Amino acid sequence: MQTKRFAVAIVVSLACLGQAASALPVRAASQSSRTYASISGGDSHTCALTSDGKAYCWGSNSKGELGDGTTTASGTSGPRKVIGGHTFRTIDVGYSGSCAITTRGKAYCWGDNTGGENGDGTLSSAWRPKLVIDGIN
Repeated sequence: MQTKRFAVAIVVSLACLGQAASALPVRAASQSSRTYASISGGDSHTCALTSDGKAYCWGSNSKGELGDGTTTASGTSGPRKVIGGHTFRTIDVGYSGSCAITTRGKAYCWGDNTGGENGDGTLSSAWRPKLVIDGIN
């Protein structure tokens, strides 16, 4: 029996589906030659990590889900850097919030928090990454 080997090359380009903007994938606005290592999409916003662990988000921002310290949507300006100076290992996006884990194992969340989903002990939305508290009260 002869063994056959196959090689598969995957080229990643950021392309996103938008509810109002386009029904087809469109390339995300590029403000530099930054390289993304992972991406997560939510209901109306998307976040990605660069190869060096910096987070960038774009889309809706009514609850602070972009983590840039504002509630202004990114519109056509493209990805916005998440503030706080953290280096993240992973990132995940929910309906109107985002969470990420740093390279030191600390969890941070930002965006909508009406149900306490940010894990910071409050019910207030966070416009920037907030440390998830330890322990259960």
